Amino acid sequence: MKFRVFLCVAASIVAGTIGCMFGGCGNREWYDQIKYDYARQNNYKVDELSLDVYGEYNGTYVFIIDGPWGYPGVEVGTVEIGGVEFYFSSPRIPEAYNNGSFYSLQEAYDEQLLTHNDLVDVNEKFIAGEYTTY
Repeated sequence: MKFRVFLCVAASIVAGTIGCMFGGCGNREWYDQIKYDYARQNNYKVDELSLDVYGEYNGTYVFIIDGPWGYPGVEVGTVEIGGVEFYFSSPRIPEAYNNGSFYSLQEAYDEQLLTHNDLVDVNEKFIAGEYTTY
């Protein structure tokens, strides 16, 4: 019985490793780049930052970044962006990254980096708490 459990655990580890090697773990290089750029632009250390990633939409990444700061001055409530109503119950608000620049969701929509359907998807994931932490 113990040997069977060991084989299952070993097989899971191998499958996960192979999956990551072939792109199954997301875009780690991009996540590293986002953290690096954010740290550089805001005078933080990369290892102080973590990302909750909601998805990638045609080269635009939507995420919440956490680090060694508070959230003073951030309003909590309902915001309409591109015809999608977002309700933020905490000051942790998703933002976007594309080609070395950071955007609010409104800015990313205005710049046509995110579509209405992208925003609907982000909002559904935000409400459901569906994200990958990196």
